[in-house]
Amino acid sequence: AEAANSVSNLKTNNVALKNGQLSFAEVVKASAGEDGNKSIEIKPEETVVLDSNNINVGELVINGTLLCSNDVEQTVIRAKTIYVNGKFECGSPENRFNKKLLILLKPNPALDPKTNSGFRGLIVNRNGVLNLFGATERAGFHRITQTVNPGATSLTLSSAVNWKEGDDVVLAPTSYD
Repeated sequence: AEAANSVSNLKTNNVALKNGQLSFAEVVKASAGEDGNKSIEIKPEETVVLDSNNINVGELVINGTLLCSNDVEQTVIRAKTIYVNGKFECGSPENRFNKKLLILLKPNPALDPKTNSGFRGLIVNRNGVLNLFGATERAGFHRITQTVNPGATSLTLSSAVNWKEGDDVVLAPTSYD
């Protein structure tokens, strides 16, 4: 397995510090380079801010704290696996994260090509914390009152919504069919 690069080792290599927090963009540049296959570890005593719109790493191990920034319109994290053993937090109940965060899991060379199965994911381990506090104006769960067939262009819902063009709508099954 690839050895994870420690963010602590980078503090002495001119990695930007702001309010005692490390810049994730600088951490990735300093430790992983541009190939996107290196592992990054955030140590328990470290706080790192996602201040870049495009993050490409192999494995991300969060043993400390990783925070989202409302200063970046959209952050895309590409990783094979993200382990949350510490805290990964976007916003708070009082200060909601109002930007876009996309987590894309990259293909893992260890996957079985016949079944596309193997190990990759966003894993929150025991004592790990994942807090995602986003905008609530248009969020929520709404019951669909009629079956939605493939190719349908409309939905019938049990309550009114204030969705806007460009909003993402996710339909989840209610059975294993």
